[in-house]
Amino acid sequence: MKIICRCCKGLFEPRANVRNQRYCSLPECQKARHLAWRPKEELQTEEKLAAKRAAQKLWREKNPDYWKRYRKDHSSSGIGKSKNIDLTRMEPAQIQLQNGFFELKVVRQNRSVKSGVYLVELRLLKDLKGVV
Repeated sequence: MKIICRCCKGLFEPRANVRNQRYCSLPECQKARHLAWRPKEELQTEEKLAAKRAAQKLWREKNPDYWKRYRKDHSSSGIGKSKNIDLTRMEPAQIQLQNGFFELKVVRQNRSVKSGVYLVELRLLKDLKGVV
């Protein structure tokens, strides 16, 4: 079944996979279709953005301390509230490691805040005097 193009007024066979096709495939007609669609879509987008902004503002008013809690729970060391010791927050004088050879095992890479931050497990393999 052929229909009339809205732009060039010529007859064309609409494609089966395009529902409600009103423009033929000529480049001029496709350009006209795009220009006719554009203002309606821009208006719809502005309305959606305004609604989204209003919803976000309401949510922020209801959750004023969200980012403080988020930063506390997702610290840069990747440990958060776990029971592990956060060596990055300790003073150098508090960290007492004996000299020796250690096995370094990567437990988890923190991807939430900083790249290149790893949670590791150290296990003493051998001290300088001999095997532990």
